[in-house]
Amino acid sequence: MGSTQSGPSSVIALSTKRPLVFKSHARGLVKAKDGICVAIIVLVCAFYLLTVRAGQAWGDDYAMYILEARNLAERAPLSETGYIYNPSNPSVGPRLYPPVFPVLLVPGYLIGGLNNLTPMKVEIVVFFVAILVVLWRALHR
Repeated sequence: MGSTQSGPSSVIALSTKRPLVFKSHARGLVKAKDGICVAIIVLVCAFYLLTVRAGQAWGDDYAMYILEARNLAERAPLSETGYIYNPSNPSVGPRLYPPVFPVLLVPGYLIGGLNNLTPMKVEIVVFFVAILVVLWRALHR
């Protein structure tokens, strides 16, 4: 006679539609979490940029990184920073730092020089925010 289906096949038809509803709801939650993560990253970036202050109030190894960035920008030997290494007290600081961070500071040095550290500080904030985005995307998978 006719091809009427009853029983388990109708249950299967209903059950295949339900996960689609749950998937769309889950996508909405993922979008909401993405929005929250983006908002947090934007707020962190804004906070750091708004709290950047001119100059540097204390001596630390930051000076060696900046001097190495200067040497890279001016194509001088990396070791000519003016730092006098004391082999009797090596815990104070090494002769040189690895040049990776100073390479990243070169654009900030070219903009502000040694008298204006703000471009380098802004550059560091941009690097930090970029790392937050990379970590968020890597952990989001």
